[in-house]
Amino acid sequence: MQSSEWHTTSSPRPKKSRHVKSKKIVMLIAFFDNEVVVHHEFVPAGQIVNCPFYVQVLKRLREAIRRKRPAKWQGGWPLHHDNGPSHTWIVVQTWLAEKNILLLHQPAYSPDLAPSDF
Repeated sequence: MQSSEWHTTSSPRPKKSRHVKSKKIVMLIAFFDNEVVVHHEFVPAGQIVNCPFYVQVLKRLREAIRRKRPAKWQGGWPLHHDNGPSHTWIVVQTWLAEKNILLLHQPAYSPDLAPSDF
């Protein structure tokens, strides 16, 4: 893309910026309720978010809810997550059922229905 500024022939040429890709990728897993972020953690570099890792995250989430939201800990609490592979494994589903955590299912993708619409 060329600069659209007018310059005299004797003025120095404008410097063009270079686009440099960021080499750092950071993944954040966050859980929140209607008031605050209840639990968050950064995924370590190189870690794949697979079933065993996600169950460990859920265990830490459960502990955070016990500390920060004791009323929800006593009465149970709903969890809404997407249909990612690590979320739909039977091990995760079984663990959630054993802990009496109500799972709110994510509807299939539809251009006229976004998570913010309900």
